Amino acid sequence: MAGLAEHLRKKSLAQNIGQPRLIAFAYTIEHGRKAYYDQLERHQRTLDITEWLVYFAGTIPKAQQTTVMRGAFYISKAQFYDRFRGQFNDRQEKAIARMFERALGG
Repeated sequence: MAGLAEHLRKKSLAQNIGQPRLIAFAYTIEHGRKAYYDQLERHQRTLDITEWLVYFAGTIPKAQQTTVMRGAFYISKAQFYDRFRGQFNDRQEKAIARMFERALGG
């Protein structure tokens, strides 16, 4: 049953109504994966999905905050590269690129 529920969740997240997705919803669920699977397991055995919907709806503000933070990070990164363009040697550029790659992941 969990396999079907997971597939339906991914399908519903992947669909979009001709509008760009502006929030990092799937990313947020992935990073809170333990809580997601705990909720899924707890609520898959009943027809009452109220608590599941409350959990799922609570994920939306978290996803919006993640989107804002990621957007700010990418803007700052672009500003950094614009400001210091051509001032680093290859080794320094690689080190900076590596720091930026790891910044969002911790």
